[in-house]
Amino acid sequence: NPDRVGLPVVASVLSGVGVTPWRLMFIIPALGAALLGAAGWAFARAAGEPRWAAPIYATALVLSVPFALTTKSYLDNVLADGPMVAAAAALLLVAAGPGAGVMTAALLAAAILMHWAVGGVFAAIGLFFALFLLPESISQHRIGAPWSSTSAGRVGAAVGGGLAMGALPLLVTPGGNVPDRGTGRHFHGNVRRHLPRYRLTLVVAALGLGTVAARFGRRAGRHRHVLLLMAAWLVPPSLAAALYGAGVGLPLMRFLGVAFPLPLLAAALLTTIVVAASRVPGRSRIPVVTAATALVVASLAGLAAVAEDVTDSSLPSITPAELGPIRSAVAYAHHADASALVIVVPDDPGRAFRRVRMLAPARLIPRP
Repeated sequence: NPDRVGLPVVASVLSGVGVTPWRLMFIIPALGAALLGAAGWAFARAAGEPRWAAPIYATALVLSVPFALTTKSYLDNVLADGPMVAAAAALLLVAAGPGAGVMTAALLAAAILMHWAVGGVFAAIGLFFALFLLPESISQHRIGAPWSSTSAGRVGAAVGGGLAMGALPLLVTPGGNVPDRGTGRHFHGNVRRHLPRYRLTLVVAALGLGTVAARFGRRAGRHRHVLLLMAAWLVPPSLAAALYGAGVGLPLMRFLGVAFPLPLLAAALLTTIVVAASRVPGRSRIPVVTAATALVVASLAGLAAVAEDVTDSSLPSITPAELGPIRSAVAYAHHADASALVIVVPDDPGRAFRRVRMLAPARLIPRP
């Protein structure tokens, strides 16, 4: 998609050193997982977690249902997840003090350029975070700090810089795809297929316990910013869920696809279990810590099993019912001798056009 310039640019650069776009497509989920794991590690450290807890965060993110669902076909989305979570880690540093604003803006811009919808949603999350920081910023201003030096001012400036850096290149990008809501049938189908994977009953329980875990046992001053960021992060998917429930046709699963507070708070819960076990006095400490560690490993293994199930149940991007008409359309376009050629595809024009364009030679599907 020309309005998601990051992936085509990356593919073009790598093709110059011998990695063809065809080969690149097969390893993007692994590359995205590596980026997301590194970002989860950074988030844990920015949140004040001990070093041994960082792998828990990294693993929980990579094995999460949102990421597993994304890796099946949304490759530009996959590469935007890592910069988004890394930007969240940088936002925690910005809220705590000066020094990480440029890094935050660059990471947010990277997410926008890779996938404007994902980056745009996270920009909104950053603005909500700045809004939630206003009470403490007012207190900072009252004791003499200029607004630009308050936590909300720094976060707002970093997000604004990221929006400018990411959005300006899109304005000069030739072509583009205007999102087509259509009838909403595709959105509803995704909800029916994918929402049960989230196991909402367990998720709500984990959110509550994870929130308590993030509140207690953390470094002084860090837990409040972490909880405010998690609350801001949950605003867009919560609003989307409410609107979807009210009958508005929107891609709800895309919003849930960036709901990474779910695995982040689960990681906070697992970390707190180990921390609590390590505080047991006397000879009981070693067996209790061993049991807690085993529980963490078993929980992560359970996440891996769910992620594997989500991946194994993937459907082909093009169904057999779609493939036949597309082949006929491409063959007709290839052999027809006409100065102007129009192919009308019924049912779902937006979805069909993207698949015809994917399979047809570029010269048959010109783009103005």
